[in-house]
Amino acid sequence: MKIFYITLLSCVLVNLLGCQKNSPVTEEVAVTNKQAPVVTTKLPCIKPTTPFIKDKTKLKQMLINSGKITTNMSAEQANKIVKDYINKKRDALNRCKKEG
Repeated sequence: MKIFYITLLSCVLVNLLGCQKNSPVTEEVAVTNKQAPVVTTKLPCIKPTTPFIKDKTKLKQMLINSGKITTNMSAEQANKIVKDYINKKRDALNRCKKEG
């Protein structure tokens, strides 16, 4: 029985000493200045659900709330921003029709 414990103790000590061995591990990190390619995916075209804008006051109020129109702008500037917004939406819809 004494021989069994000595053998077991020696095996455990050998295993523990093996675990403590410092092996030089070198990791090389490759650093490149290349940027990952940007993948652009087009969103599917969705049929418009909103009718043509007849009253632009709600749209103007939305642009005021979002900060695109400020109180110190003239009426002409504010109307131009509203028209530009409508034109951008219309152009996007036209592009969607051409692609689809």
